[in-house]
Amino acid sequence: MMNLLYPYPESEGYRNIVSQLFVLLFSIFGIGTAYGLQRFIAEWRIKDPRKMLQYIQFFIWYNLLTGIAVNTIVSILVFTWATKSSMAYLSWLMLLAGATRWPGMTDTFNAALQGLQRFNKAQILSFLANYVIRVFTTAGLFLLGRWWGSITPQIGELLGLSIGSTLAAYSNDLIAMFVGAHYFRQVSKEFGFGVFDCFKPGFNFAIAKQCIIFGIQVSIGPLIGTGVGFVINLYWILLVPQYGLWSQFTGIAGGIANVVQWGTGLTLVPAIAEAFLNDKKELAQYYIAQSWRWNFFLAFPLVTMLGVYLPIIVEVLLTVANLPIYVLAMSFLLPSIIAKFIDPVSSFADQIIVASNNQKFLSFARTGEEFGKLVLLTLFIPVLHLTNYGLPAIMWILPLGTYPATVVKASVSWWYINRKIVPIKFPWGQALIAPLLSSGVVLGASYLYLGTAWPALVSAWGILIAALVTVLWMLIGTFSIYMFFYGLFGGFDKAGLQVFMEAVNISGPSKNLMKFLAFFVKLGTRISPLFGKFVIKEDIAHRQALELMYEREQIDKKVKKEKEEEKEENRTK
Repeated sequence: MMNLLYPYPESEGYRNIVSQLFVLLFSIFGIGTAYGLQRFIAEWRIKDPRKMLQYIQFFIWYNLLTGIAVNTIVSILVFTWATKSSMAYLSWLMLLAGATRWPGMTDTFNAALQGLQRFNKAQILSFLANYVIRVFTTAGLFLLGRWWGSITPQIGELLGLSIGSTLAAYSNDLIAMFVGAHYFRQVSKEFGFGVFDCFKPGFNFAIAKQCIIFGIQVSIGPLIGTGVGFVINLYWILLVPQYGLWSQFTGIAGGIANVVQWGTGLTLVPAIAEAFLNDKKELAQYYIAQSWRWNFFLAFPLVTMLGVYLPIIVEVLLTVANLPIYVLAMSFLLPSIIAKFIDPVSSFADQIIVASNNQKFLSFARTGEEFGKLVLLTLFIPVLHLTNYGLPAIMWILPLGTYPATVVKASVSWWYINRKIVPIKFPWGQALIAPLLSSGVVLGASYLYLGTAWPALVSAWGILIAALVTVLWMLIGTFSIYMFFYGLFGGFDKAGLQVFMEAVNISGPSKNLMKFLAFFVKLGTRISPLFGKFVIKEDIAHRQALELMYEREQIDKKVKKEKEEEKEENRTK
């Protein structure tokens, strides 16, 4: 499959270069809707659902109009500059990059579902977009692009793959938008409006002004970061030979390292904004503590398994996929894992600051971070020329070179949250002690498997079947061991176990697997002397959550009553 879809690593490298060339332009036009939809929906879903609709309308129209503007600017740049420069070979990709900026609001309905905290539907949408729709669009359009390139000498197979990849990503976003609109329609009925109402220009100047000002405030840091990133990307493109190849290697390693972020993708802005902006600070504090716990719940065992089974990954790439060039990408894996561990900690702080309406501080923090990144990469590439040392230097600088600045910014942000927003109560037992001890057991079990079962399976059935059995062992056997010992080492208290079981019951396509793993969790907690010893206090938070639920119900009844009165009035007329 890799030979079929990714015979040339440079094909994705070309796409990355084009994205980096225009990232500053895209970010400038994205200022008006930066980070805001989930935050505004979370606030106004309680206060006034009709005003909530107006925010959705603004976000849609802003992106529709700016998408046209961006496409026009990119087209002008291509025909007046790119086609006459050394970047001429990327002209088609540049035109496609501009075209895919319209309609620009493909993620609006997903963001609205998250803002309404309908995470069950948002997660189903995410699953369909990432694991169902993407499979068909990627396979179909990649192969079509490769075929078209192979019969068109002016394009070539490599560029054809890049074009097919771009079209696949665009098609995936468009289809996911329509699926998201379907799920949003099911939810929006409760508020008396539908999907088509979202496309009406019913917002006023005050809402547009508020969104743009908010967007500017939270975008100052990211926008400076985009400019800094643009300069850094020029360093790589102009000063580092074969950057497209190195970039793709980093992407492959980063894709594998992403497994350590499973379970960390919770969208916290809606929940924390709803709690904090409605004077439920203890509830916000509880959300933060639980999020810390779930951020590390899977990260430690997944890193453990990734480290142990890396030799198998390399062996399969060499033996089955016949892709020795991709083995070089494994050199980037450890730095990528470190980066993936840092990312959730930093972005978690950003979400809390935005949700609590402290975006001005975030702007200062992000600005300092971005200037720190620029200093670091200027020192590493044009000043010290460390990239001239080749792979041993590039494998660390490319994925991890800017992260010292990120660590400083994250540290300052968490200090600010603890001092100015809400005191942080880190759940040491549930977030660190239980996961680390349980991952130690997983480490031993994994090495035992690797030393006994793996060679026996390879000898009996060959490396391909052995690899498939190993994947099943990792998903079922290893996680069963981890879940049992996590419960045994006090990873759950009574409330946490209840939340976990509720999550199992709404887990969608993975429900049967989660029920199987939940059996081992309950078995471990049943015999654990540490069950309930590491407690995340939830009494006040629970009461405040019930108060918010009551306020929602009252608002929903009011909206329903107003809608019925409006219908009756229209019938009378």
